[in-house]
Amino acid sequence: MNIKEIIDIIIKSTISRIVVIIIGLYLTAQNFEKIRIFIFNVTLEQYQYGVIALLGLIIISFIFKSRRKAGAFIVASTGRRMPRYSRLTYDTKFFGVNWRILWGGNSPRWDEEYSFTTGPFCPECDYQLDIVRHGIRNKHHWRCVPCGSYFQCPPEGPYESQDIVNKWFESEVRSGRIKIPRT
Repeated sequence: MNIKEIIDIIIKSTISRIVVIIIGLYLTAQNFEKIRIFIFNVTLEQYQYGVIALLGLIIISFIFKSRRKAGAFIVASTGRRMPRYSRLTYDTKFFGVNWRILWGGNSPRWDEEYSFTTGPFCPECDYQLDIVRHGIRNKHHWRCVPCGSYFQCPPEGPYESQDIVNKWFESEVRSGRIKIPRT
């Protein structure tokens, strides 16, 4: 027996045990105690846990790669959560499109305030824009679905633009050029 045959046997036995566990879970799903006893009665060898983990990582990486190619990962915000309590909503135009910025915090005491940027929005119909590749050079653009308009993304890219708008707004607040109403 060579290495390839040994690995083949290990993978087949691991997959067959996984199938047995899944079928057992499905058949005994009405009684949680039976599931627990069934899981503990089926024992896996130490190497089979590694094979299961490796197969899981391969499947997960395949899913992420296929979704990335399909463009399913779109950044919705700059990593911050929308403030629960908002004191100011500020609309601005940046990179030729509209942005909406909320200033507020997560407590009504206003002790930790920050900005949260949403957008971009179409300047003509105020619809939230999608990110597409468009044109001869296949560059990123923002597209408005209802009116069919295209807007060129900045050279930094469509995903960084929201962060740029957010940083600009916070610098304007710090410098005093944008006044936040006090309550």
